[in-house]
Amino acid sequence: SGARPVCGSILPFKLAFTNALLRSDSILGAFKALERAGYLGRLTLDHEPVQCRGALIRTADLHLLRTVQDVVRLGRVTAVRPNRLELEKGTMPLEPGSLLVDCTACGTGGYTANYDVWSPGHIRLSSNLTLFNPSHSSALVAYIETTSTDAAAKNKFIAHSAASPLLVVDGSPNFHGHLSQLVQGVYSELKTMRAIQAHGKKSF
Repeated sequence: SGARPVCGSILPFKLAFTNALLRSDSILGAFKALERAGYLGRLTLDHEPVQCRGALIRTADLHLLRTVQDVVRLGRVTAVRPNRLELEKGTMPLEPGSLLVDCTACGTGGYTANYDVWSPGHIRLSSNLTLFNPSHSSALVAYIETTSTDAAAKNKFIAHSAASPLLVVDGSPNFHGHLSQLVQGVYSELKTMRAIQAHGKKSF
């Protein structure tokens, strides 16, 4: 898993993130470059990262999380019993009166083709329109909602919408697999921002 220490501005991170992707031949290589620069961090340094959910955390809090000693690596929880947790790869005993807090989340499923955010009378949850910045993404959705007329017009701003196929789902000639998905994520964000900028000039 990965975490991103919060900076004063997200712009330096976006530049470093894009450059790391363009200069690396793998996701792991890009991650380690950003880790060395202080933009990304692992909960544990003993394992290579296999996922990055873009969690936001202060560097000091990340260091504090690394002090946790009793870490269980038995997969996902499959059942909760009065005296034990059942996991994919084993069980874990529970003391009487134990409090369990579920901090897991399924997310939105990532970027998929033909995913329309707007339909008549509804707004569907989507992957962030701007990477690692849910607040800005929500603000963009609100802006599009209040300055555009109908669902079809609104969906044209979204790179993974059926109305605006800006996202290359099958990758590009130069990038493949997960690296391609991240590169396309950055590319689609730029496309969305340019479309909104052009729309804003017409609206005011």
